[in-house]
Amino acid sequence: MNTKIASAIIVTTLAFSFFTIEAAESHKSIPTIFQGKWTSSLKDCGTDHETNLEIFKNHISFFESDGPVISIVTKQKNELALIIELTGEGDEWLDFVHFKINNKNNQLTDITDAYNKNKLIWHRCK
Repeated sequence: MNTKIASAIIVTTLAFSFFTIEAAESHKSIPTIFQGKWTSSLKDCGTDHETNLEIFKNHISFFESDGPVISIVTKQKNELALIIELTGEGDEWLDFVHFKINNKNNQLTDITDAYNKNKLIWHRCK
């Protein structure tokens, strides 16, 4: 083998060994750190506010729609992606949501649209 090629392979292998790559993981239920009642403002906890969100083990409930979760995937323990079969106002549809939770597990950000700079942030109700 050419020594330049061998050196390149060794350098590349060493470079990649310094990075930890955590693969996405499929789940049968939503991890408990994401479960609970969420709202865009803590003053709206316990009310019927339009930004209220409730996440259960295998179900999600928005203000005017809810449904079972069909697929659950996490990445790095702070990202959650869901495919949901929602119903509301007489309609039924499949939807996708992608959330990221902060380090204190008390703020949940909708990162479904990565290009949208005005991301909705929910706060955990107590």
